[in-house]
Amino acid sequence: MNPLPGNRIHYERDSEQACVPAPSAIRDRASAMRAAWILAYGEVPKSMRVVSPCPTPCINASHLLLVSHAELLRMISTNGWRSWITEQDVRRMRADHAAGRASFAELAERHGRSREWARYIVTRRRWKHVA
Repeated sequence: MNPLPGNRIHYERDSEQACVPAPSAIRDRASAMRAAWILAYGEVPKSMRVVSPCPTPCINASHLLLVSHAELLRMISTNGWRSWITEQDVRRMRADHAAGRASFAELAERHGRSREWARYIVTRRRWKHVA
């Protein structure tokens, strides 16, 4: 059953069920989340995006949200949607890597993202504003 009756933009995450992190071997987490939605509920309307509010990209269909692109931008800009990582996470990642406690691959696995993503954060190509 599609959890979007009528004009509802999204539904609430089912916190009773555990997160299912997207496999780290999949580079495009958005495709994994979209596939999970399709398997559970059917096709995604062309104007909608499938997102996960979980701390790491999650493919548990009961946690996924279906939002318009405009709604996604609004959620991000107003901090109404939890970021996958925080500034504290970024600082910890950089410190762990600098001290030799974690490689890019280990950091990526820890956060359910790609090795390249972790490298971009540690080398300040992303999250430049965080000291």
